[in-house]
Amino acid sequence: MPLSLKNKSIDDLTDLICLLYHEARNVRHPLKEGKLSKKSRYEKLLNLPTNRNLAWKQLSKTRDKFAKLSTSIDIKDAFNHEFHISLEDLLQLYKEPCWKDSSYGGNKWFPICKEVISLVDKFDSIDEKERLFYINSIKTMEHNTGTIEEKLNRLESE
Repeated sequence: MPLSLKNKSIDDLTDLICLLYHEARNVRHPLKEGKLSKKSRYEKLLNLPTNRNLAWKQLSKTRDKFAKLSTSIDIKDAFNHEFHISLEDLLQLYKEPCWKDSSYGGNKWFPICKEVISLVDKFDSIDEKERLFYINSIKTMEHNTGTIEEKLNRLESE
């Protein structure tokens, strides 16, 4: 497999995982409204800027560093270590009823997070063609304001 393709799939996976943490910074809203407790659990997410572009920019160094790791589990663990919250914790956060009818974060991110976790679990054991298939499938998933691919493109271009 050409190195550039492998780097592409690792970069894409890292961006997808990063996007889940980026979106989770919106936990500040249900916390502020008293719909969630354990504020200290989300401290690292709350330290991200509220502005999406500034938050994505702040995360860029983290994304670049983690994309150099060799396995999907290493990448997943690095984000967990950085934010003190796992992808599985984010999955539960996105499932919380406090997000119902919210125009940001939450319930619409639950299936996206679930698919990213599934991809992480199989990423290292599937070939590049399958990796790209799953990545592209996730990128077509809808959230609150469009597809994942559209969101990533907006964040990268702004």
